[in-house]
Amino acid sequence: MSRKPAHARRLRDRRQASPAGCAVSVLVSAVLTVALLAVLVAVLRPDALSAPAVAQAVTPAAPDTPDTPPTDALAPTPQPGAVIRSSQSVNVRSGPGVGFDAVAAAAPGTPVTITGQDESGGWYSVRLPDGRQGWVAAELLALDGAPASDAPPPTADVTPTPEPAVCDPDELRAWWGIAVPAYYQMMFTLDQLGQGFDVDDYQRLFDAARAAYRAFDDASPPACVAPARAELLRGFDETLAAVRDAANNNAPSAASRASAARSAMATGLAALAAEQGLTPSATGCGAEFWNTGIAADVDRVFAIVGSVNISTSAAADLRSTVFELQRIRRYMGKLAAPDCVRLANQSLLSGVDSYIAMYQAAATGDRAAAASAEAAAAGQINTFRVEMRKLGL
Repeated sequence: MSRKPAHARRLRDRRQASPAGCAVSVLVSAVLTVALLAVLVAVLRPDALSAPAVAQAVTPAAPDTPDTPPTDALAPTPQPGAVIRSSQSVNVRSGPGVGFDAVAAAAPGTPVTITGQDESGGWYSVRLPDGRQGWVAAELLALDGAPASDAPPPTADVTPTPEPAVCDPDELRAWWGIAVPAYYQMMFTLDQLGQGFDVDDYQRLFDAARAAYRAFDDASPPACVAPARAELLRGFDETLAAVRDAANNNAPSAASRASAARSAMATGLAALAAEQGLTPSATGCGAEFWNTGIAADVDRVFAIVGSVNISTSAAADLRSTVFELQRIRRYMGKLAAPDCVRLANQSLLSGVDSYIAMYQAAATGDRAAAASAEAAAAGQINTFRVEMRKLGL
């Protein structure tokens, strides 16, 4: 049996498989042709390029998400405003009730910011344009966006802030007699800041100012001066704080508080002048402040001289008197004095020096020297008094 070449066998096998292979090729070609025709028909349809169809074809469905709040929702909630509704200035108090001290006065029409309300609804916590805060009776406020008549009325158990009353003249005069010296003492205190005092000096200065503060605070004020009194007290508080800062070597803070003190007291005095016609007497140079500030020490010197007799007192008592007078003289020598009282101040200090010399001489038994010093002191103190009278003090 003869063997056919290998290529002949392959050719034979290919011929035998050709009918099936051709059938498959025809079927694949038909399928591809139909698919191509379908795509052409879809592309050439008039509505195939419409926006909804394209969007539906390429845009996936958005997942369900909660609504995003608008940007404005992230902004701070604005605080409501109001204006003072009254024919006269009203009290701004430290708490919700007339039993609390007045910390400021607000003129009619003053805009304020509402920061809170008490549980009764009769008082609003407000912030004034200058940043101070306090409480005002609801009936004295007209809220923004509402007619004045819509302001919430105070409840029955809350007494609204009263309108300023007309003062009894005698009551007003008695109160003013306490207010003026206290104001003078505070101004004297402010004038002394930065004089090179030591801690003991500042303590003396502080004690004198605090005594004046207490006398003023304890005095029963007429109702008509309440707003002005609140401003004066604020100035007094700042004065005491300024002395503390100066004693602690905090000069910038002391200066800032001193400025605030002068401003508050000026505001209080302006209100008293406008509303009650009250104006403290003034020399125009600050002599009244200095005179008030040294009054306690001057009185102490005269009390010592009047009680310790150089002829009958024991030497030990005389030496003790010398130490006391030297302590007063040292302090008074550091005090700042306005130019208009320069001669009066020099005469006063010289008089105290002569008294010291008088007691020193008496303690050693030198009666002639003691008598000479006593005469010198009398003349110098007389000059001091004459100069003060010239200034009306």
